[in-house]
Amino acid sequence: MHGIARIEITTHADMDVAASIGERFADREFSLTDRTSFAVMHRLGIARVASFDNDFAVYRFGADRRKAFEIVVWRRGGWLPLVC
Repeated sequence: MHGIARIEITTHADMDVAASIGERFADREFSLTDRTSFAVMHRLGIARVASFDNDFAVYRFGADRRKAFEIVVWRRGGWLPLVC
């Protein structure tokens, strides 16, 4: 049986990327948890996130920092994109 979530091990490279995010976005004060999540999501190619944390809506990535995570919320029995 396949679940809806899996546990991903954080690598040393993920921690290096998280530190780099902290340096590039020093004015945002993203938590280590958020920065590590961003790093793992980049590594795995994940662009959709269910979160109550506004930082996922604010963070931008990619060469020109124009990409953003798609935030989804549970509504009426299904996941729907959050429209900001």
